Amino acid sequence: FFQAEDGIRGPVFPDVLAAFDLSDAQGAWFFFLPAAAALVNNLALTGWIERTGARWTLGVYSLVQLAGLAVTAIAGRYATVLGGSLLIGLSTGGVGIAANVLVGTGAPPARRRQWLGGLHAMYGAAALIGPLWATAGAHLGWDWRLTTASLGVASAGVALRALIGRGSPPSSVAARSDAARRPNRDDRGERSHRPARPVHSAAWFGALCMCYVVAEVTIGSRLPLYARRDAGYSPAGANALLTLFYVGLFAGRLAFAVISAPYRTHALMTMSAATGLVCAVLGLAYDPVWFAAAGLCFSIFYPAAMALVGELHDADGALFYVTSWCITLQALGLMAMHLGVGYISDAAGLPRALWIVPSCLLAVLGLLA
Repeated sequence: FFQAEDGIRGPVFPDVLAAFDLSDAQGAWFFFLPAAAALVNNLALTGWIERTGARWTLGVYSLVQLAGLAVTAIAGRYATVLGGSLLIGLSTGGVGIAANVLVGTGAPPARRRQWLGGLHAMYGAAALIGPLWATAGAHLGWDWRLTTASLGVASAGVALRALIGRGSPPSSVAARSDAARRPNRDDRGERSHRPARPVHSAAWFGALCMCYVVAEVTIGSRLPLYARRDAGYSPAGANALLTLFYVGLFAGRLAFAVISAPYRTHALMTMSAATGLVCAVLGLAYDPVWFAAAGLCFSIFYPAAMALVGELHDADGALFYVTSWCITLQALGLMAMHLGVGYISDAAGLPRALWIVPSCLLAVLGLLA
């Protein structure tokens, strides 16, 4: 439920445009502000996680998300909706970094790919909840505000469970994640050296993840609008396409979590980007249903990328540094994408704006080459 808000924003976006009589460029701020808030939050988060730990970070930021959902649900003006979006963006970065660091540092090295696959399968399930929730709300006659508010109520129990629940991570996970937060010390108890700061590796991984995430989020945020306005789908049909996209993400990541693929991580990422590129081109050239099929192709890329970060930087203590910069550059890419797609849509139409998806996947393949 922490990430379900990302899944519901795409389905309600056409209704937000209609409710406030917005152009695509004006509506782009509905997505831009959360990305900007996530960027600011990522830059300030290092000290917070190191002092409080991942569990409290997840709980606190989930409460911030609940506040954002509540503000969005009661909004009578578009400016108020944007205020709620700002709070939601603040929560998204915190939840993402904390979860990836907790699993990345706590997983046994031999099982890291599977553990991260399981984490991102849950992200896929959360994203899947969004369009399903929106579809159910449409059948019940709810407007977009009530649909958003009801998702916030469902998330409240999860937030409280994270903050006050009695459960805790397995001892091996807690020990590894605590060790990752503690500074390195020698036998005399003195600080021995600062963790490595591999700038070039962080920049490469950041660019790689940024291009991939821009492609995925562009589909997740604009597919319902594209299907309804440019391809003639009904609202229910458009939400069904997005649901299938997220079903593919979830199924692929779940399989990645339970099956040990006999391929190198780098090869898995290349196959994911190449097949996703084919689906994206077919989705623009023929029918949006190919965008839905891209979900399965995309599914293994991000958990594989995070596993590769762990493989390369677990020993040198740079896992948090590289992960945080990956998510920071993703936020920068999403900010540029949301405004760019909005303004290009107004000027040349949404189908042309969506060519950003294959363009980003080509960039991913270039970085992997």
